[in-house]
Amino acid sequence: MNDVQNQHHYTKTPEETVTAVLTAGMDTDCGGFMSSKTMLPLLNDPKIMALVNTALTHLFTVQFRLGFADPPAMVPWAKLGAEVVNTPEHQRLAYEAAVQSLVLLKNTGGTLPLDGEVKKLAVIGRNANATTNMQGNVS
Repeated sequence: MNDVQNQHHYTKTPEETVTAVLTAGMDTDCGGFMSSKTMLPLLNDPKIMALVNTALTHLFTVQFRLGFADPPAMVPWAKLGAEVVNTPEHQRLAYEAAVQSLVLLKNTGGTLPLDGEVKKLAVIGRNANATTNMQGNVS
C-alpha cells in the first residue's frame, strides 16, 4: 500500500490510498501502511468502514477455512514441514502452473501503444531481470 501512494503516486493521501486498494480488492496489508495511526481517523467514514469490513470478512473466512482458529491437533496439515511440502513433485507442479499462467500479448487491433514495426521490446529497470523477487516487495 505504501508503494501505491509513495512510489507510484497513484494516490496522494492515506484516505485515498486505503479507499483505492480496498476497492480494488486487496484484503491484506503486508507492509504496515494500515496501522492504527493511519486507520483510526478513517474509520469514522462509513464508506471506508464498509470496505474494511469486507476485507476482514474475506481474510477471516479464508483463515477459518484453513483452520487458523482450530487447535493444531484438528488441522491435518499443521505438522507438515518443508520436507513434505517442498518436494520435487510439488516444485514440478508449481513450475507447470507458472508456465500455464504466462501471458503473451498479441497486439490485435493496435490496442497496445506499439508501432506495428516493433520487432523487439526491452524491459528496463531495477526489476527487469528479477528472478527471486518476482516484482513483489514481501520477502
